[in-house]
Amino acid sequence: MNNTQKPWDDSMKLLVRQSSQSLVSFLLPNAMFQGNVDRELQASSVTADTLFEVTWQEEQVVLHVEFQRHYDKNMGRRLWHYNALTNIHTTLPVHSVVIYLLKDEKLVQSPYVINLPDGRPTQRLDFETIKLWEIPPETFEQEGLVGLLPLLPLTKDSKEVETVERMIDGMEKAGRRDLFLVGYGVSALVFGDSEWLKERFSVLHDILKDTWPFQEVRKEGLEEGLQQGLQQGLERGLLQFVETRFPTLLTSAKWVVEQKLPMEQLEKKLNALYQANTIEEATAALLANS
Repeated sequence: MNNTQKPWDDSMKLLVRQSSQSLVSFLLPNAMFQGNVDRELQASSVTADTLFEVTWQEEQVVLHVEFQRHYDKNMGRRLWHYNALTNIHTTLPVHSVVIYLLKDEKLVQSPYVINLPDGRPTQRLDFETIKLWEIPPETFEQEGLVGLLPLLPLTKDSKEVETVERMIDGMEKAGRRDLFLVGYGVSALVFGDSEWLKERFSVLHDILKDTWPFQEVRKEGLEEGLQQGLQQGLERGLLQFVETRFPTLLTSAKWVVEQKLPMEQLEKKLNALYQANTIEEATAALLANS
């Protein structure tokens, strides 16, 4: 995943966690969210964005949602892949939807078909396509869909200040201050590093910091920072020890650090290096299992 995609992915994941029923109601009217489908069904190389188990028209169905920023020529195959895996795993019918976040003239359209050499279809997936820039903002202001208010900046004819104010006002009226964080995130991604946006949300800072999404994101950030700090500390410690005790192995030590090994392996190597008395023992400790 590239660095430009990650903020969008993080925002959509947070939205899904906070607004599961709203998303279900938007895509399958009158359906009821029951829970998330077990992700163990996924092959090692693929992970679906969202898999919801829902009750729709008195039947159990899996709602599969993919959020997409730009055109991806492989989108049809990806949807088919996730759809088939999910059906095999759950034995439930699966409805796949791709939600495009940003306007793009070139999009993959339903159906996705795999043909035999003679042209006959052997696999087919019909999926739904949602283009947020064609959705009127009023849609997400309806009762039951307010959980999707953070998407207002992505809707039809959205205007910077007006849309953000409308979004914040809607969250306030609905008593959904927990959505402020994801609303700010989406707004920043759409409108960029705007001073007016920073100023508007700085007023809401005290409210933001008391919401559970803010606390959770802050906790995750601290944990990630702590993890990175420990990792870097071990890497520096290894390099410094080798440079002091076995300087001829410094090039090898740098290579080991560049591999970004798990902390457990780095700790094991350091402990073995501490016990090494000869260059041969240090070399073995440094390159073992590498």
